[in-house]
Amino acid sequence: MKKKIFKLSDFYLLESDSKILDFRCNKTNLIVWPILREEFLNLVISKLYYDSKLTNYNIKSNFVKKLSSFFKLINASMYFKNLFFNLKKKDILFFKIGYPTINLNSEVFNKNIDYYISLNKNNYVSFSRSLNFSFFKSYYDKEVYFLDFNENIIDLFSRFDKTNQKVSKEITLYLVKKIKKVFDIKLNNLEIQRLIKYNCIKINSIEKKIKFYKKLINKIKPKLAIVENASYSQNAILNYVLHNFGTCVAEPQHGIISKGHRNYNFSSLIRNNNEYKMFLPDDFLSYGKYFSESINSPLKMYNIGSPYRTQNKPKENKKYKGKKILLVSNGINLNTLPKLAKKLFFLLNKKYEIIIRPHPMEKNINMYENNKFSRFFKIDSEKNLYKSLKDKAIVISEMSTVLYDALNIVPKILMMRTKKSVFNLPNHPFEETKNLEQLIKKIKSDKHYYNKVELNKYFKNNWKQNFQKYIKKKL
Repeated sequence: MKKKIFKLSDFYLLESDSKILDFRCNKTNLIVWPILREEFLNLVISKLYYDSKLTNYNIKSNFVKKLSSFFKLINASMYFKNLFFNLKKKDILFFKIGYPTINLNSEVFNKNIDYYISLNKNNYVSFSRSLNFSFFKSYYDKEVYFLDFNENIIDLFSRFDKTNQKVSKEITLYLVKKIKKVFDIKLNNLEIQRLIKYNCIKINSIEKKIKFYKKLINKIKPKLAIVENASYSQNAILNYVLHNFGTCVAEPQHGIISKGHRNYNFSSLIRNNNEYKMFLPDDFLSYGKYFSESINSPLKMYNIGSPYRTQNKPKENKKYKGKKILLVSNGINLNTLPKLAKKLFFLLNKKYEIIIRPHPMEKNINMYENNKFSRFFKIDSEKNLYKSLKDKAIVISEMSTVLYDALNIVPKILMMRTKKSVFNLPNHPFEETKNLEQLIKKIKSDKHYYNKVELNKYFKNNWKQNFQKYIKKKL
């Protein structure tokens, strides 16, 4: 019997029933679906498409392990930096998640946020959820308050609170039944119990995080917050608090968004619910019209452009004398690319140099260096993506923002079409390959597959002027 091919619209069935908005935190009376939504959607997607887990709910039960893990997360230098950080009233609050960095003029530079900061250096403060800080490094953004220490303490104490155990159990069992009915995915009892426990921690943390964020934001009183990943569940409470201060929340695009992206597409029930909108950003600052028109999120769209692409795209393309293939990781199912690299190495008669580019979240590249197939590929450690693309003849990925970054730079861009990429990127401008045989044939072909697209539609020109115009409107 042929398995059903699911679309994101199938996921709307999980949240199209108004009952989903009846589950509330016992201490704050806030709806809990905005805080839990991403975990449930990731759970289903993980079961359908991934060998590795996208979820966080599989928490350890042993208290000693929990405590030890917690202390590992505490960065002492980060804690001491916060002690001496003076929060003042500023018009703009920037929020960054931390890892997408490049080295710019020997400074640590966040490629998703710091370009915007460069245009507003005297009127802002930043929050960061990065786990990394060192007094021995130089940072472009020196006005940063790190949230991790406090957020980790909140999560730790939320483990021992039983207040929301009942609501956690009710919403979990409600959705577990729906997941079985819609997707024919059955969770075992251990998974269900861990999910209930994880959800209880998240719900218990709502009240504590509101108090923590209020204390900080009351000192800053920002008119505008530029929040990376604002549409994700992990930032729902931050958005809620900012809105209660009358702050406009904007999210800058940081990667692929599409009709298949779970964090930017919602059921009509959610899109039209004013209470739910308190947990979402107000505005979306997209790379271009192609992306902003591909989602149904109830946000106001502003096509700004891509600062990173504009500032780093090579002015002239190199002559492609060498035969270099760049395989781009999506950060999950990490054995896929090394296995593919080995097959390409031999099937292309050892004539091509195969390079794997890890995803930014793959901080530990030992998994590639120590892979049993590592002798068949090199690892791309270049922080600046566009420097990496300059001399590549071919870019191959299942799904990655790099496919779009390579437009009009790399002559041959190939997408490996799988159930996973069909789900995540139902529409795209790339040449598809559905099996290894097709992939080899298209690599060997003299045809460029150059993807002649109207680039301004994907990456709007003049990002600085566009962003400054947006800031002027909001302030």
